[in-house]
Amino acid sequence: MGLIYLDSAFCIYAAEYLDSTGDRARELIASSDSDFAISPLVRMECLVMPIRLARFDLESEYKRFFAMLTLLPITAEVYEQATLLRAAHQSLRTPDAIHLATAQVNGCSRLWTGDVDFARVGAPFVRNVFASLPQ
Repeated sequence: MGLIYLDSAFCIYAAEYLDSTGDRARELIASSDSDFAISPLVRMECLVMPIRLARFDLESEYKRFFAMLTLLPITAEVYEQATLLRAAHQSLRTPDAIHLATAQVNGCSRLWTGDVDFARVGAPFVRNVFASLPQ
């Protein structure tokens, strides 16, 4: 399946949620033969709250999780692509445009998220891998 980009929503589910959503995130990673990637933006978005709340245990858990993933660069080309994506999709938020552009520019085969709106705008490349779970 190639390299799959994990956005912040997916990583938060995988690291923090102890329910069916978190279980699904961890199961998807464990059962896949793909490699997974994130960007510095994912790291930032995921680490803000643990650091703010002095949750050093959770910060460490994220860092262990991130160490297993490929870190993709956010280059000028990524920002140019994100600009085009934002211009084309009025409802696409800037961070999501950067996530999507990072995945596209770096040759990822797919982007996994838990964000319904992001998946709708970025389909079929962006996939809400939790859509089949009961709400």
